[in-house]
Formats: sequence, structure tokens, C-alpha cells
Amino acid sequence: MKSTTKNSILSRIKKDHIRPIPRIYFQVARIILWCIIVFVLFIAIFFGLFLLSDATDLFRLGWYHNNGLTPSLLPSLFWGVLFLFFILIGVFSFRKTTKGYQYSMLRNFLIFLGMILLGVGIFRFLGVGPLMHAYLAENIPFLSDTIYRLSSWNEPENGRIAGTIQSRDTDSILLRSLDGKIWKIYTNRSFHSEMTKIETGEKVRIFGTIRSGDSFEADRIFPWFGQGGKKRFFQFFE
Repeated sequence: MKSTTKNSILSRIKKDHIRPIPRIYFQVARIILWCIIVFVLFIAIFFGLFLLSDATDLFRLGWYHNNGLTPSLLPSLFWGVLFLFFILIGVFSFRKTTKGYQYSMLRNFLIFLGMILLGVGIFRFLGVGPLMHAYLAENIPFLSDTIYRLSSWNEPENGRIAGTIQSRDTDSILLRSLDGKIWKIYTNRSFHSEMTKIETGEKVRIFGTIRSGDSFEADRIFPWFGQGGKKRFFQFFE
């Protein structure tokens, strides 16, 4: 019986000219699949870093918003959607591996999410995430013009302003805001951390109160996206 079945199979293979698929095909396919998984993992980590950065800013905005204004959720929502999208891509890709298909969808999701959160923590510590965040926020037209320029950082009437320092005095600075307007920012009562450089040419974000049409009283001054991370990154390797 076994011999008959074997002869039948061999006969069918010979008749249909069936050729075995080379082993190298499966090896290359596995390598490509894992390259895709690793690539997706790193992309998800960076989007997680951007989401964390903007969510932190959103929390800060919540402490300084005026007149019950709800801070802009646009940047956080933008990164959040991309973060979740790439997690799902990674999970479905991992399920196609020789080990991933053995686990449930939930377990794969938790495994992939755990690796991403670990990566977010490491890159956040190194300061690499803020550097990438700064580059994208300043150099990608869609992000700089829509996601950030039209977000809550360009609302001086509601206590938030951002821009580039044009000059500095003892108790004030001249700031070119994101929409190109020149503001006089009074800084004698403001607070800023050591990560914030109050120097000509530096880009900063400011919480405070508008005085008049072109003057602003600063309460707190923060660095622009990535400046603090840049300083931390180079200090780490000194």
C-alpha cells in the first residue's frame, strides 16, 4: 500500500514536471521577513518617542492654558495613530515567523509592545528621540507648517509662543515667532532649566502672558524640540 502510494506520488511529480523549491528561497524569505520586523520595530520606537515628547508637552500645556482652552491634540494624535499602525504591522509580520504563529494575537501584541517600550526608554535616555523629533518638526513641510505651526505653540493670546531668539538683553529678548512676527519677551521673572539656551539664534517655547500687541511676559521657557536631547546625547559620549 505504501509502495503504491509512493509510486503514485512520484509518477505525478514526474508527469507535472514538479520541481522542489530550493532551500535558499526559504532562507532568504526568512531574512527579509526579519529585516522587515526589525525595521518596523525601530520606526514604531521613534514614533513612540515622538508621541511621548508631544504628550509631555500636552501635559505642560494643560498647566498653563488660559480661559479653559483645551490644548491642541493634533501632534499627539498624529504620532499616536502612526505608533499604533506600525505596532499592528509588526505584530502581523511576527506572526508569519516560525515562532510567532504559535502564540495568540494578544501575546504577540504584548511581546512587540514590550520591545518597543524598552527601546523607547533606551533612546529617550540617550536623547536620540528628541533629536529625530526636532529634525522632523523643523524640516518636513507638512509637520512644521501644519502639525506644529498651527498647533498650540503659536497662540500668544492664550499664553503660548514659540520662535527664534533675535537678540538678548538683561531682562528681555527679541523673538521672531513661528508666524514671522517680532515680539519683545520680558524674562526677568521667568524660569528655565539648564537644557534651555537663551542665546541668539536658538529656538525656544515660552509660557506666559501677553502684555500688548507685540510684548509678552514669560513665566517659563523651554527648549525647542530636541535641543535638550542634543545636549544630553553629546554629554553621554564625552
